[in-house]
Amino acid sequence: MSVELKKEKRPIWFLDYRKSGGLACDLAIHSLDILEWITGKHFYEVLSYQEKVGNFTEKYLVNILNMILKFKEGGSAVIEADRILPEGLGSDYRLHIVGTEGQIDMTLTGSVYLETKNIVKEIQEIPENFSVVGNWLNSFERNETPCITNDDSIRASLLAIKARESAYKKIKIRI
Repeated sequence: MSVELKKEKRPIWFLDYRKSGGLACDLAIHSLDILEWITGKHFYEVLSYQEKVGNFTEKYLVNILNMILKFKEGGSAVIEADRILPEGLGSDYRLHIVGTEGQIDMTLTGSVYLETKNIVKEIQEIPENFSVVGNWLNSFERNETPCITNDDSIRASLLAIKARESAYKKIKIRI
């Protein structure tokens, strides 16, 4: 996930990872949440690295984060989050899932590609886009369980905090 920093539009505390929570709690939390939600698997270990790149004067600005996570059920994931896209490029959200049978690429535009040993194709039959936040708000009105539950959100927050801790301490953390 890559986005613009938009430094001029941010409050001072946002540019200080010690106060804002950094990229793990701001950007990567969404990737952590969606990977567990899509796969149905749970992470149990994380190793993170963060740093500041570029000519920025803010002492505690961190604009790149990389995480390697292990699933309890086997397998691993790599999540990258950064705020280094040049002004005007907006955002670039991608999800790339690789397994022993093939890989899937998804982009913010809604494109989904499947590649296996025998085929490479764009998947056309994908569910309609909807607002996860809207679904959550409507669930109260309708007395229904939202697609992403409060427990899911709390778990994503825990994962982000553990990823942040790993980056600060420069160690692998069990979740």
